[in-house]
Amino acid sequence: MFDGHNGAEAAVYGAAQLHQAFIQNMKKISDPREAIVESFLAVDRMFCEKAKTEQIRSGSTVVTAVIRGKMLYVAWLGDSRAVLYHNNKINDLVNPHKPEREVRPMP
Repeated sequence: MFDGHNGAEAAVYGAAQLHQAFIQNMKKISDPREAIVESFLAVDRMFCEKAKTEQIRSGSTVVTAVIRGKMLYVAWLGDSRAVLYHNNKINDLVNPHKPEREVRPMP
């Protein structure tokens, strides 16, 4: 899920590129967590170059989920929210980035 800020360009670019970067990274990196991080970084670098060349000033938040076997990997940037509804209970999957948020990793 991508949520554009100051225009849709970054969200559209991320939606078109992130899954491709992840597939390429999974061919080189066996750990999905590392592959997700590397994919986020690669797409960010590519979009920043494009934005500089084309003078684009948009950004995007993102939430992504990958299921591998019985594991669910969730990653996010920005203030988007993701929840999992299971057994009549809503479970937060992310800790959105907000200025007032205390910095601490999710379990």
